[in-house]
Amino acid sequence: MPGVLPQGVSWEGSFPVSPEAVSDKTWHAYVHIPFCDVRCGYCDYNTYTSTEVQGVTRAEFHQPLITEMNQSKLVLDQAGIQTKPFSTVFFGGGTPSLFSIEQIEALLTSLQNNYGIKPNADMTLEVNPDSVDLEYMQGLFQLGINRVSIGAQSFDPEVLKVLDRTHDTENVSKAVSQAKQAGLMVSVDLIYGAPGETLQSWLQTVEKTLSLEPDHLSAYALIVERGTKLERQVSKGILDMPDEDLMAAKYELLDEKTSQAGLHWYELSNFSRSDRAISWHNRAYWSSNYWWGFGPGAHSFMGDVRWWNKKHPAAYSKSTDGDLPIHGYEKITQRQHLEERLLLEIRIRQGLQQSLLDELEVKPELVDQQLDLGYLEKFDESYSLTLKGRQMADRVVLNLLN
Repeated sequence: MPGVLPQGVSWEGSFPVSPEAVSDKTWHAYVHIPFCDVRCGYCDYNTYTSTEVQGVTRAEFHQPLITEMNQSKLVLDQAGIQTKPFSTVFFGGGTPSLFSIEQIEALLTSLQNNYGIKPNADMTLEVNPDSVDLEYMQGLFQLGINRVSIGAQSFDPEVLKVLDRTHDTENVSKAVSQAKQAGLMVSVDLIYGAPGETLQSWLQTVEKTLSLEPDHLSAYALIVERGTKLERQVSKGILDMPDEDLMAAKYELLDEKTSQAGLHWYELSNFSRSDRAISWHNRAYWSSNYWWGFGPGAHSFMGDVRWWNKKHPAAYSKSTDGDLPIHGYEKITQRQHLEERLLLEIRIRQGLQQSLLDELEVKPELVDQQLDLGYLEKFDESYSLTLKGRQMADRVVLNLLN
């Protein structure tokens, strides 16, 4: 089951963001395509197989997305908020590569017509290695997409079986090669910490990934999410999650091997070969810039308001040109915004600024304590998590806010 939406204020039609609350930040677009061929047992994203969505066809689902894009621009104009061209565009899901090139083109055209897209914008589409070929990759490149994010998760067939991933590991290598041939940057996505995954298995996955010479690598620790098949298996003792020491060893191995291969961490779970290869869309989230999330269950943030769309694709699709498909929203206080900035910006290399600590009135002795413990290191007017600190970033945040 997809995760539940947060609690918030019911949406009543009027846009709750005032022009005065909107500062000079960059704008970013996330487009949620909620379809998958198979639902993975660990996933709590808002995704659905074709048989789960009655009355909604994948072949036509770009239309309600375009409706939201059109209406969002109208609502912003009516609110007196001057829009900006998007600096990044990210197609996520689900499996966005299940959409045809024509559907992706229609969505990009709508974003361009309503908002504009900056020249050389970072534009990414997530792909399943089983649902793409060279022709599809070339089609993306011709549309201006410049990056694909390939969901490999693991190169160990037993781990993939535990995760309910059905793709052929050989297709990952093929997809990377086809993307490069088409002129696209390549990011490979991995998950570590699955039940039964050994350190040796993880080493082989990392080495195989690096042998493909991706421009970017993301590696996230597996989390047991409520309501998932994985949670039920773990709670019944069918599967056992690894202990903290093994998870730490896997992260340290990842850091060592990526560094040796010329990919360096710029965010806790993300490694890039160059500044150009950084996921600038995700970087915008961590830097608290503005984004509009188009699609069912997608979240958005602007000014002092965060809002989220109706969750189910059928309910989302019923919105018309005179209505935004928004389920609820919350106003963010200045203190809440600052604390969230701390939680996000500490994740970025040299991303924790002294000026933010000053705004939060963090006591200097608390910062010194984290430096003495070896969790932080100082760079002029900013701080960066050490390797040890990266493995307990949330604890560092709590220590600073104590």
